[in-house]
This record gives sequence, C-alpha cells and structure tokens, in this order.
Amino acid sequence: MQRSASRSLLEDPMTSRELRLAAGGILQAIAAPDDLDTARLALVALHERYSCRCACKEKSSEGVKVKNKKKVRCETVQLLGQLDDFGGDTGMTACTVALDDAEEEVARAAVQALSTLFPPEPSQASEEALRVLLAKLAPDVRFGQLRCDILLVLPRLAVSDRSRTASAAAACLLDPDLSVSNAAVQAIRKLCQRGDATLEEELLRYATHEDLEIRRTVVELLGLVASRGSPSEALLKSLQHEDEELGSVAASALRRIP
Repeated sequence: MQRSASRSLLEDPMTSRELRLAAGGILQAIAAPDDLDTARLALVALHERYSCRCACKEKSSEGVKVKNKKKVRCETVQLLGQLDDFGGDTGMTACTVALDDAEEEVARAAVQALSTLFPPEPSQASEEALRVLLAKLAPDVRFGQLRCDILLVLPRLAVSDRSRTASAAAACLLDPDLSVSNAAVQAIRKLCQRGDATLEEELLRYATHEDLEIRRTVVELLGLVASRGSPSEALLKSLQHEDEELGSVAASALRRIP
C-alpha cells in the first residue's frame, strides 16, 4: 500500500518537488531487488534530490538544512550501490554528482557506490564518472581519505583507458598526504603497462625531484613501464653507474625490463 502510494506520487507530474523527494525516500527503504520499476523510480527521485544540491548556496538557512541531512545523503548513495542491477546510468549520474558533496563521508560513499555500478563496457555516464574521479585526485589539504578511496578502486574502473588513469594517479606521488602517495604507488603498479609512453613521460617528470624517496619510487615504477631503447632505460642505466643513492634500485629496475 505504502509502495503503491509512493509510486503514484512519483509518476504524477503535478506532484511537488517536496512530495517527490519524500516518496523517493520511502522507496529507498522498501525497494525490493525483484521490483525493477520501483527501483528505477527511486533512482530517478534520488537523481532529482542531488540535482538540487546547489540550492544550499543561495542562502545560509537552506545550506544548514542540507548539511543536516548528511546521514540521509550517505544512506541514499549507499543504496544506489546496492541496486547495482538497476542503477545504470541514472544511479551512476546521481553518485557522480554526490562526489562534489561538501561532506567527505558522503563523497566516499559515492566512490564505493560507483565502483559497484560501473558497467563492464564504457558508457557516457561511466566515462563522466571516471573523469570526475580523476579530477578529485588533485592535491588538497582536505579529503585525503577520499583520494585514497579513489586510488583504491581505479584499477577496477579504468577498463578502457588505463594509460590516462595511471598518469593521473602518478600525479598523486607528490601528494603531501603520505597515505595518498602510498595508495598512488599501489594503483600505478596495478594499472601500468609495459611501453606506456604517456605514463613513462609522467614518471620521468618526477625523476629529478628533490625528495629522494619520490625519486626512489619513480625509479622502481619505471622498471615496470620501460621498454628496451626507451628514455627510461637510458635514465636507469645512467643512474646505475652515476648515482650512489639510487644505483642499486636502478639496477634492479633494469633487470625487470624484458
């Protein structure tokens, strides 16, 4: 009975925004995995909820109202991830918008939901989601855990563009948050491909960095990317004989090149 009434509210074009959001909330709680129509209607309502997020910028009172719903926003995004059979582009678009939430907890929930919703084959919605995820990797004094979460799931999401994704992760090697830079190393190890010129170029940019540990990490990663006759191989050979601090690391990296 409750589900039927909620669906009617969502389907009626004369229903106000407030009632539609309320109906969507009810459907979030009661949507059954075997009810495709109900789940889709709930997702549409959720998308509408996130589409009105900019209202909080219009006046402070509205901003307080939205901020007080952090728990609701988290639960909403988590639900989208659980409805992976039905989420599709609608659910993915709503979660992509949630990545911009002012609360890191909500944005992190969106990352996990997106990792579940991503389709086997790229779609317009998944490509946009990946673009936003990579943009969120930019160094920031806030949201370090969010960047770690993104780096953790990237290897599963970057099916069609591993090179671009690995290059974006490489920029995180300089992140001031040590946990983020460590997560970047792990992501690159999983994403890198031998002979990837784009990633190789990105790594070479940091090969002369003033921080010894960053240089050491770059040399190790070059051993996974470099091919015979590449600029990376030439650099590694030079370091092997001329750099006392990195000579042994460079030698080890060279042995990895087939």
